[in-house]
Amino acid sequence: LNGHAGGQLALGIRPEGVLIRREATEGFLPVETQIVEPLGSFDIVDLKVGSKMLRARTKSGFVAGPGQKVFARIDPAQAHFFDTASGKSLGVRL
Repeated sequence: LNGHAGGQLALGIRPEGVLIRREATEGFLPVETQIVEPLGSFDIVDLKVGSKMLRARTKSGFVAGPGQKVFARIDPAQAHFFDTASGKSLGVRL
């Protein structure tokens, strides 16, 4: 991230880049489901991570509904950094 010292960065991740497990798994954080949006063969699930929200894509019916405790992690290969001032991708991944 050279050239961005002191600048603001944002981490961008698409819902399909968030991995979900029902059971505690090493490297996964406990999260709580908030909203489940059924979209046919898959669902978009809003997850509460501390005071922030994260969206995940799961196969249809994987999450029973709001309030369910599941475990999530970000797939590093699908994470992107952006400069918040310009909105441009830095071309850097985890």
